[in-house]
Amino acid sequence: MKKSIYFKLVVMFVLTIILGTILSFVLIYNLYFDKIYKQANNLLVDAASDISMLYTKSSSDDFEKVMSTNLFSNYYVEIYNGDKQIKSYGDNKSFYMSDEAKEKVEKQEIYINNTKLNRVLTPKTPIVGYPFKVKNKNHAVFMYLNVSDDYVDGTVLLEINILVMILTGVITFTIVGKMIVKRVKFLTMASRQISRGNYDIKVEDKGKDELSELSETFNLMAKRIGKTEKMRKEFVSNVSHEIQSPITSIMGFANILQSDCTDSDKKTYAKIIEEESKRLSRLSENLLKLASLDNDQDRLNKSKYYLDEQIRRVVLMLEPKWDDKNIKFDLILPKTEIYADIGLLEQVWINIIDNSIKFSENDSKIYIQIKKYDCVIDISIKDEGIGISEEDLSKIFDRFHQSDESRRVEGSGLGLSIARKIIILHEGNIRAKSQRGLGTEFTISFRN
Repeated sequence: MKKSIYFKLVVMFVLTIILGTILSFVLIYNLYFDKIYKQANNLLVDAASDISMLYTKSSSDDFEKVMSTNLFSNYYVEIYNGDKQIKSYGDNKSFYMSDEAKEKVEKQEIYINNTKLNRVLTPKTPIVGYPFKVKNKNHAVFMYLNVSDDYVDGTVLLEINILVMILTGVITFTIVGKMIVKRVKFLTMASRQISRGNYDIKVEDKGKDELSELSETFNLMAKRIGKTEKMRKEFVSNVSHEIQSPITSIMGFANILQSDCTDSDKKTYAKIIEEESKRLSRLSENLLKLASLDNDQDRLNKSKYYLDEQIRRVVLMLEPKWDDKNIKFDLILPKTEIYADIGLLEQVWINIIDNSIKFSENDSKIYIQIKKYDCVIDISIKDEGIGISEEDLSKIFDRFHQSDESRRVEGSGLGLSIARKIIILHEGNIRAKSQRGLGTEFTISFRN
């Protein structure tokens, strides 16, 4: 599951607050409360000493009057005679008297509670046991002080808490920020490599957030740019080769025409020049067509029409070519309505059928059939020509690709590339199967 950077930052913010609160508690407890407890214990010892003196030197009534005043409203006082409780005063909160406290005061030693924690995350409680004697009998004053009421300064605690959370937040977000910036810097470095022509660069990012998605998109972009650059170089090389050949012929035969030659030779050479010029013109038209398709300049102008009638018209259009080779057509074309660009699809049928005619033997057959299914229309065009080797079959839709056999036949190697591009624009697909010497079959599929 992809986790966005925004989600991670929110989680980090919440964790920072929790961590900051815990750290501030630990800090406050160890630095602030320890100081308070020491002061409270000293205060309790002095107060217990005063109470023991008051108890021994004043009458019972006077003692009760003093102990009932607001002076001890935040205290809880218990006076023991041995193990028996005699009187309790002040804050009406009883507390458990440990055996250790009792043993200490019995030995006439002052007891101070030094326990760090009474339970998990609970502050220690200031308790003092002060022994004294009355008529040679052991007595003791045990005092409890409610620290939270008198001694805890909320402003100080808040300031410490805020300071710790700010420091925790700064440290946490500095670490997270460095991690994010490091990934962005790597993308920047990779972009510079792309600008210098290194398209093999790959950004490794194993995360599951927007930056990871950006890295994947970057890698895909670099791969496609590299592939396009390779195609561009091959394109320039192939165009140079294809254009150079007819230009050489035109220049050569034009030079011969300028010298002494018979009228018959002149006609032959002029015809060659005308054919080579037409070849150059067709090559130029095909290059312009590919360029416009690549740049989406040919926007689809779709309309409903009958596909079977269009294919019949193309076959008739190419009659001079197949009639010269005495090729027969076997057409199985049921009435089929299609929603497509008439002009562009006509170019597809011209390119593929013309290709089948060129590579068919004399007195052979070409089979064209339309098959309609619920959601798909299949058009198959099969010839009995020279066929294509398995090695070349995977490259026949590449621009300027010509197998060894096809180089003996006039062509630029762009016809099938143009056809495939138009079919893809119609969200269709084209497949080819062939065997050497047994002909080739093209199957074109469109969604119905």
